Amino acid sequence: MAKYSKQQWKMGIKMSEEEYLKAHLLVRAHGRLHRIPFIHIRYIQGNGNASIIHLRNNTRIPGSYCLTHYSKLLPAGFFGRYHKFAILNLAYICDYTNGSDWAALMSPSQLFPINSKSQKAFLRDFHKHAKKHCFFCSLRCFIYKHFLGKFPLCLKSKNPN
Repeated sequence: MAKYSKQQWKMGIKMSEEEYLKAHLLVRAHGRLHRIPFIHIRYIQGNGNASIIHLRNNTRIPGSYCLTHYSKLLPAGFFGRYHKFAILNLAYICDYTNGSDWAALMSPSQLFPINSKSQKAFLRDFHKHAKKHCFFCSLRCFIYKHFLGKFPLCLKSKNPN
């Protein structure tokens, strides 16, 4: 257990936004080979030596590898591993809490804890992603403002709550 508290997880390859939008992950599940575009992956949840890949349409695909394997395959500027049980797609993080317990908010009802050793890396990656990919950040602000009545805490919001 102690090795996880000191470990800083690193993501794999570097790629541009154009490559990210075209790239995909191949996963064998249910006797088929699934070709999953990176942009469709919301997060990958660890499940022992296996994993569960959660997609944007709320579909779940079981993966036969551990999170370390997927960490090496996913692009660094778009995905992050801030807790030992999940790899998060930064495009789907709506907000974060930074009280006594840090957490990434994937949807209004879905929080992922952030390891205390990974808080600085999370902030750096979240704000870097928001600044670089204004489309996602603007879309996130639009959805939050018009459907939830508040702005998320991000760089594009002029009026964060």
